[in-house]
Amino acid sequence: MSIFLSNHRVHLIIQFINIEKIKDKTNIQTSSYSDNELLIEQFITNLVVGIGRYNRGEIISAHQFVKTSALKKLLLLIEKNNDLDKNIILDNLDPLRRFEFVYPELGAEINNLLLKPIPKAAEELLNILERELPEEIKIKHEKSINIIFEKYLK
Repeated sequence: MSIFLSNHRVHLIIQFINIEKIKDKTNIQTSSYSDNELLIEQFITNLVVGIGRYNRGEIISAHQFVKTSALKKLLLLIEKNNDLDKNIILDNLDPLRRFEFVYPELGAEINNLLLKPIPKAAEELLNILERELPEEIKIKHEKSINIIFEKYLK
């Protein structure tokens, strides 16, 4: 039995599964990835929470917020705002999969920043957002980004 939950075929061994319920949940999940403003706000929030936790000594949680949650939002933004034919090979459920094949230079840059300390990684993620998607950043986002640089990353 084959179904399509993403752009790629998934083979199911289990026969008694409610496919429509899974498809509905998948559609709801992916639809939340379509709003640039929401994604930018989530990206910024993940960075603030992660840096705050880092400053309190909660390093493992900080890594997750900055280098996983915020990164995922940034990659979603980059992927959805670029009209590349290569985007067809990207996974619509996991924005990290195959990213470096479609964006080799940016992928290498991101891979390098993931090896850096959390504050430096957060700073570089913000720089990538500003460089790659300047037209998507609204005034309220600029204010939030400036606060992060001034208050958390000085």
